[in-house]
Amino acid sequence: MNIRQMLIRIAELLMESDRGTKDWVSVPQLRHAWYLFCGCTLAFLASNWMGRLWFEPIMVSSAKAALSYRVLQLTLVLSMQCCIFFLALRYYQFTISQKASIRFDNIVTFYLLSTLVFAFIYYWTFTIAPSWFIYHDPPYVIGSTFNPNIGVELRIRMEGEFILFSAFTSVNGSFYKVQAHSVFVGLLVYIQCLSTFALLGLFVALYVNQKQQQPHSHR
Repeated sequence: MNIRQMLIRIAELLMESDRGTKDWVSVPQLRHAWYLFCGCTLAFLASNWMGRLWFEPIMVSSAKAALSYRVLQLTLVLSMQCCIFFLALRYYQFTISQKASIRFDNIVTFYLLSTLVFAFIYYWTFTIAPSWFIYHDPPYVIGSTFNPNIGVELRIRMEGEFILFSAFTSVNGSFYKVQAHSVFVGLLVYIQCLSTFALLGLFVALYVNQKQQQPHSHR
């Protein structure tokens, strides 16, 4: 199995649907949007791994190198989120055009992907500008350079708290440890809330579309 076939198989597993949309990966626009999302994700993971492995000694001593790396990571996760928005829009346009039945698990897949990516958007924004958040008792302090003494456990803990912040934000809630404290983060929060409502709107649109098609199917 080559990389292309593997990516298509993953796509089919993530967004399985009924017979009306089972071949969605054969649609060029949808397939290209999926490839773009996978490319951004792989670039993010690769730069994260290579940055820690090869460039961490430089980022420990150079504030400019550390900032450049953090900006790169933020840019990649922002690109991932844009790809999710575009893929979701194209996918549900295709679903409606095919008059397919509702698959709630696909809505959940997009929601979970979006929530996770937004968490990393918040996390990398925090590493660039900690003052843009109110963060009570963080696991460690973000400096202008990398701190080699910070262990994996502490990084996972901080990332986990930003995942919780993202999850609460997605439903217009508040997380007691982390709050927005800048216009930029407030705008991200607003966009995330809108994206959640947009997914709900898609679900309603699919439901209405299905109900409208039912009388015709019995004729």
